[in-house]
Amino acid sequence: MPAGAPIPEQDEEETTEAPKKRRKTQPPRGRRVLPPELPRETQRYDYDDETRAQLEAQNGGPLVEIGVEVTETLEYQPGQLYVKRHEVPKYAIQGDDGERTIVSPSRPSPPIPGAQVGASLLAHTVISKFADHLPLNRISQQLARDGYDVPRQRLCDYVLLSASVLAPLADLVRQDALASPVLHSDDTTVPQLEKGRRQTRTCRLWLYLGRGRKDGIIPVFYDYTTNRSQEGPLEHLRDYQGYLQADAYAGYLNAERIQEALIWCACWAHARRPFEKIARKHKKHGRVHLVMKLITAFYQVESRLREQGITDPEQIREARQRRTVPILKRLRRLLDRSLPSLPPRGDFAKAIGYVLNHWQALMRFTEE
Repeated sequence: MPAGAPIPEQDEEETTEAPKKRRKTQPPRGRRVLPPELPRETQRYDYDDETRAQLEAQNGGPLVEIGVEVTETLEYQPGQLYVKRHEVPKYAIQGDDGERTIVSPSRPSPPIPGAQVGASLLAHTVISKFADHLPLNRISQQLARDGYDVPRQRLCDYVLLSASVLAPLADLVRQDALASPVLHSDDTTVPQLEKGRRQTRTCRLWLYLGRGRKDGIIPVFYDYTTNRSQEGPLEHLRDYQGYLQADAYAGYLNAERIQEALIWCACWAHARRPFEKIARKHKKHGRVHLVMKLITAFYQVESRLREQGITDPEQIREARQRRTVPILKRLRRLLDRSLPSLPPRGDFAKAIGYVLNHWQALMRFTEE
C-alpha cells in the first residue's frame, strides 16, 4: 500500500426510505360471554373504613346496598385461564331532604378500557410473543386448549394496545438509560411486510443499554425505525452526556460532534468480528490468528475482573493500564507492520484499516 494513502475501511450500510404511516388501533369491539365453566375469582372494591364512616354519618345510619355492578375480565395464570369478577357495590344514601342518592366506590382503571381482558393475560400474550417468540396464532391455539378461544386478530389488537398502555413506562426506562454514565448502542435489520409491496422493507431495531449506575440497574430500551437515517439515534443522543460505546456508524459520530459532553468509544466487538471471519476461512497459522490471539488476551483480562467481582472504577482502570495496554501496544505494532504488505481491497486490509482509523476511540476504555 502506498505511503500516505488513505486506510481502507469497512463500508457502513446506509439506506433511506420513507417512514410507514402507523394505523390507529381501537379497543376490540363486541362482548362475548365468558364461559361459565372457567374458574371465577371475585374481587370486590368497597369503601375503606374512614370513607364508609363519613357516608354513614351523612346517611344517618348504615349504608343500604341496593345492587352490585359486575364486570368480568379474562385472566391468565401459568397453565390456566380464569375469570375475575370485579364487583362494585351500589349504596343508597337518604339525605336530610329525603332525596335518595346512589353512591359507588371507584375501581382501578382496566389496562384496556372496554376490553374483557385483564393485565395477567395481556402480560402472558406479550411475553409469549416477544420473549418466547411464539406467533400469535400459536398463542391463540394454546388459549383455546386452556378453555377459551381468543382469535389471533384480537390478540394482535391486545399487543398493539398494550404498547400504548406501556408507553409511559417505556419512556421512564429510556430516561433511566440516557441518565447512565455509559451507554451501549447497536442496531440490527428487521424485514417489514407492507401491503402492496412485493418485497419486504429493511427496517432497523436499535438497542440502547445503560451501565455504570450506582444502583447497579442496567436499563435497556429499544427503538424502531424504517431506515438507517441518523435522525433515529440523534433523537435520543443529541442531549446525552457520558460515554457512548458503539460502532463507527456516522449517526453516532455526528452525535459526538453535536454534543460536546458525549464521548464516543469504539466497540471492540465490531472491530474483532472481521478478523474472526477471516480466521475461520484460513485454518493455518498466520498473522490473522496472531491478531485474534492478542484480542482474546485482553478480553480475558475483562473476564477475570468480572470473575473476581471487581467493580470499583479506579481498580478496573489500574488493571487495564497494567495488563491490557501492553497487549494493545503489541497488537498495534503487528497491525502497522502487516498493512503495507496486504492488497488494499482485501478483507484483512479493510479489517486492519477499521482498527487503525479508530484506534484512539478503541483505546478509550483503558483511559477512563
